Parts: sequence; C-alpha cells; structure tokens
Amino acid sequence: MLMPKRSVLVVFLLAALLTMSAVSYATEFGSSSHAVNVTVGLVDAITVPTDAVSLTLQNTGWGLSEPTAKSSIQYATNSTSTRKIYVKGTFTTWPTAGRLALSVTPVGGSAVTITSDDQFLMTCDRGVIRIIQLTYGAHADLLVPPANDYLVTVTYTLTDV
Repeated sequence: MLMPKRSVLVVFLLAALLTMSAVSYATEFGSSSHAVNVTVGLVDAITVPTDAVSLTLQNTGWGLSEPTAKSSIQYATNSTSTRKIYVKGTFTTWPTAGRLALSVTPVGGSAVTITSDDQFLMTCDRGVIRIIQLTYGAHADLLVPPANDYLVTVTYTLTDV
C-alpha cells in the first residue's frame, strides 16, 4: 500500500530535522587542533668487543705460521649520506727490524693491511644494526725478532668521507 504524498513529506521533513539536530549536537562543542613537530635524531654508532685479540706466529721449521683470529664490529646508522668504516693502528710496540704485518678482513670483503693511516674497510648499510665478523691475520718475515709484546691498538671510525 502506498503512503499519501503528505505522509511521505512529513516523514522526509522529520528525518531531515533529526539529522540536522544530530549534526548540530555533534558540532556544538567545537573542535581544536595543533601541529606536532617530530624530530628524529642522527644515529651513528660503532663498537667492537672489549676482548683482546691475540695472534701467535709459531715456528714452522723454516719460517713462521700465519695465524688468524676472529672478532666482530657492530654499527648502526640512519644517516642519509653514505657512511664508511675506516681502520687504522696505533703501534705501541712494534719491531724495527723485518716486516711484521697485521691485516683485518670483514666477512665478504677484502683484507686490509692495518697501518698508522686510515684505511677504507667497508661501506655501511643504512637503517639497520649490523654485526660484521672480522678475521685478523698476521705475517712476519724471519728478520722480526722473537717477542711476546708487540702491540697495536686497532681503531675503527665511522665517517662520511
């Protein structure tokens, strides 16, 4: 059965009036807003374990062994510019005769001979915390005097150079 036109009009007007009342009620309290500024700090972190690394070159009968030792380096960066890790040595005691060489190799990378100058080791990945396994190696010729106190402090630097 159909509703008369007048009834339809009344229902429509009543629905419209209720809708406007609800909207009026909802906006009656007003609104307010403010801007929120978020600052994200720069993260450039690098660390190595505090354990000392020891390498002992053994007598092989006609020369010296070339030992290796494992360690690691951990870094994190969120910088938008490329970060690199450089390595250098501070030689506290080192033989003046012969050639004693120390090197470090990151997993998946190439061996770098440690000198008193900065040497490029690797480029860093951005946005992650990485632990990279390192292998130290040593080589000496027979002109290096026997001793158990040759010491080098190896420093790793995270930089954008």
